[in-house]
Amino acid sequence: MIRTVQEEVADYLDVFFSQRHPSTGSRNVAMALYLYGFGGATEPTLEAAAERFQIGKTGRPDRERVRQILEDAKGALSGAELRSVDAFVDLVSAAPSWLNSELASLLLERGPVDEPFSVSGLLHLAKDTGHAVDYTIRSPDLSEPTSGHSADWVRGVEEKHEAFLVLHLKAVPLAKRLLKHARKFHKRYGLARLDDLLDAPECSDIPERDRVLEQLLQASEDAWVGSEGDSTWYLFEDQRHVFKNVADKVFSVTDTCDPTHLAQACLRYLAGRKGKNYPHPPAPPSLIRRYFETSTEFEATDGQVRYPNAREIELGVFEEDLVTCLKASPNGATGPQVEALLAARGHKRRKGRSASLRKSPLAHRVGERGTYRYSLIGTEPDGSATVVGGTDDQRYVQYRERLDRLARTDEDAEVKIRKEQKILRRWLFETNDEERCALCQRIYMRSALVAAHKKKRALCNPAEKRDPHIVMPLCVFGCDFVYENRYVVVRDGVATPHNLDGCSEAVREYTKGLRGRRICDQWLAGKPWYFDSAD
Repeated sequence: MIRTVQEEVADYLDVFFSQRHPSTGSRNVAMALYLYGFGGATEPTLEAAAERFQIGKTGRPDRERVRQILEDAKGALSGAELRSVDAFVDLVSAAPSWLNSELASLLLERGPVDEPFSVSGLLHLAKDTGHAVDYTIRSPDLSEPTSGHSADWVRGVEEKHEAFLVLHLKAVPLAKRLLKHARKFHKRYGLARLDDLLDAPECSDIPERDRVLEQLLQASEDAWVGSEGDSTWYLFEDQRHVFKNVADKVFSVTDTCDPTHLAQACLRYLAGRKGKNYPHPPAPPSLIRRYFETSTEFEATDGQVRYPNAREIELGVFEEDLVTCLKASPNGATGPQVEALLAARGHKRRKGRSASLRKSPLAHRVGERGTYRYSLIGTEPDGSATVVGGTDDQRYVQYRERLDRLARTDEDAEVKIRKEQKILRRWLFETNDEERCALCQRIYMRSALVAAHKKKRALCNPAEKRDPHIVMPLCVFGCDFVYENRYVVVRDGVATPHNLDGCSEAVREYTKGLRGRRICDQWLAGKPWYFDSAD
């Protein structure tokens, strides 16, 4: 069995420093490991190391002495034969690109390292031991330092970003080209299908482009990704795209809108934009609706959507007259009736009127072809404005607002922590000393329960991380383990054993006790697909 990097490096340096600096050898070994990122901090500065190990006078850490000790350690490690470092190099070299969480999971699974560790620290250690490791760390937007590849810049990537890329140097320009095209490609469609992007001539020559694109989207703090059937679709929230343009118009005439109607408005608008620039079909309506319900740009409450950041726009003459005509027909109107009203306002060309009416996002359409009836979007069938009443769960709204105020859901202390976790635990337990486990339904003290994500947190988009309904209480006496590892999933509100191949008899027995238990409605609340991601 391969010993860990920490064990091998510690033993190797212990021999070196015990001979050279007997009185401070142990301290120097611990500090060298700390500087390589094995002490819970991401490649700390020389000043931080001096303060931690009390090198220098009080209040005046000796940075230079720390640098000397680190240089001594590097000199000792140069050319050292360490099987654990060899194993790390072999693993990272197996692919041209990695998502940091994917690489970390494999490292822990295969055994070359123990937690805590730093990916950049491991890369520097590998280079210091004589390995030609041509890999670098890049932030989700693939930016790089303006001058050189400084340690401070790399440290900032790991500290600031929940997810980042580990790339072979030759893969960096290819990944940049892929990301640039991906950010441009989706704008005209709103949601773009990954397969359509990957088949585009601009991307077809990029090796392993499907893997790299998936990693880029997972790392991005601005990407929205959703699946429907066998297809995956994406967009970037920080960019203008066709859905936002449609929403700007819709929310210029209404404060709230049914997300299904909003999705239909987008599809009607896209249907009117034909030509060689739009060779791919749009996303299915159910997925577009899901986007509006979960996007961080929109607010979904009581079955209605708001758009707080809608731009103030000026409607064209036709659209202004269309809104006036639809408001004059509070119970809805047929196509010919609307066209007659438009003709009375000076819009003479019948073909142009019909086409503009069909594709307008401001006219909600119901019925079958030939019998369509139109009403102003954002209004009820009787023509009254849609009103979002006070929610019957003001507590949910309160906690959702708290979560929305988090700019990022991770921050760094000595180790990475989830900033939203405290809020989610208060949401689950409030001031209760006890609560019922959602799976086994036994009552436990709150310290024996965790706020477990129904959908794996790593797969949650930013809006889902900020939804209080994403969590449920699970006990540490087994339910959290079997659900986290998907030995039990929830199907139609019922606990169901799942994927038990290779697990121990004790786990099988535990899952038997959960089979068929119905989850109470309180913990089933939330988006229906949260439990679907358990497969």
